[in-house]
Order: sequence, then structure tokens, then C-alpha cells
Amino acid sequence: MQDLNIIVTELADRQSITDLLLAYCAACDRIDEAALRTCFHTDATHDHGGYVGPSSEWIAPALAWLKGRVGITHMISTPRIVIRGDRAASDCHFVAYNRTDKQEGMLEEVLVKGRYVDRLIRTEQGWQILHRTGIHDLELIREVPAETRPMAAGPSSGGPADDPFARELAALVGG
Repeated sequence: MQDLNIIVTELADRQSITDLLLAYCAACDRIDEAALRTCFHTDATHDHGGYVGPSSEWIAPALAWLKGRVGITHMISTPRIVIRGDRAASDCHFVAYNRTDKQEGMLEEVLVKGRYVDRLIRTEQGWQILHRTGIHDLELIREVPAETRPMAAGPSSGGPADDPFARELAALVGG
């Protein structure tokens, strides 16, 4: 039987890496540059959406593309994580969906489905992405009538400070 401490450590590492992948999605959805930068090691590289180079140079243009969208959602599923000491590899499926005003009365929907394949490293700050390969298996772009915008009068996702979850966290921790 495997040592319980080894099992617990591996489970904690897997959860930390899963939390990192989810933090990446939330940072993109909230257009939170500071949070997105914490997901990547300072030496991280990127190969995603036609961009190949340092992750630090990918972040600002990627968020600029998302800015002004009327809805942004990044989701991941089926993460596979293999850990070897302070290094790890992960592979997960993603779906990224967003809408933007295109022209009077019309919205553009963009749906991308693919995979994030990451090389990760444990740092003093926790697990961080050292290299990301973004694989796009499907890209759908279409225009839809603006009246299909859901729940225009209700709460919506926002930036890091005004997002409903950020407010709930602040209330929870007393800040």
C-alpha cells in the first residue's frame, strides 16, 4: 500500500493544478491582467492561436481582444495531470465562448473548443504554467440578433472588482 502522506501530497498537488487551470479561465473572463500573469511562470512560453513566444507578451493582446465583449466564458473539463516532483504536465479540454457588438442590432458569437496542454512547475508562489500549447479543434463565428442577449437587466460578469463572485469573496473574508 502506498504511503498516505504521498497520496495526500499528490492529491493536494492535483487540486492546486486544477485550481490554477480554473484561475486562468476566471482571469480571462474577468479581463484581470494581474491574476492572469500569476498563472504563468516569468519564463513561460506560449503556442496558442497563432502566437508563439513568451507568455508575458501574449497576455495583454489576448485581454485586449476580450475587452468590450458583452459576454465571456472560459470552461475546462477532463483535466489529466501527471506529476513528477516539482514538474507536471496537464491536458484539459476547453470551451471559450464570447459575444461582442458587431453592428447595429447584431452580435457576433465566437465559440472555440480545444485543449490546453501545459508544462507546469512548482514555485514559491505555487504551481505555474511554464509552457502552454493551445489546440483549437473547433472555431465557430456567427452573427445573431442583439435581442438574443440573455438577461440584459440582471447581474452580469464584470471586471475583477465588480464581479458578483468578487463581492461574495470580499464579504466572506471580511474585506
